[in-house]
Amino acid sequence: MGQRIKDADGAITQRQAKLQEKRLISRSAIHKSEETTMEEPTITITVKGKDMVRKVPKKQGGTGFIYVPKAWLGKEVVAILVE
Repeated sequence: MGQRIKDADGAITQRQAKLQEKRLISRSAIHKSEETTMEEPTITITVKGKDMVRKVPKKQGGTGFIYVPKAWLGKEVVAILVE
């Protein structure tokens, strides 16, 4: 137990790499929550565009999404986290 399973070349498998990545992410999330609760600095962004919508993302599976107007399909769209 605790031994890494390696493929014929001696490299770790993709599955193990993903598990290690998840562990690192969860560890960093724990450390971040333990830090002092100082607000993150905000940045000012200036964007030139043709139209704008302001929406709250909806949950879908393990991610979030927003609906945009049909006219925007196939065009470049930028999403900015406001709060």
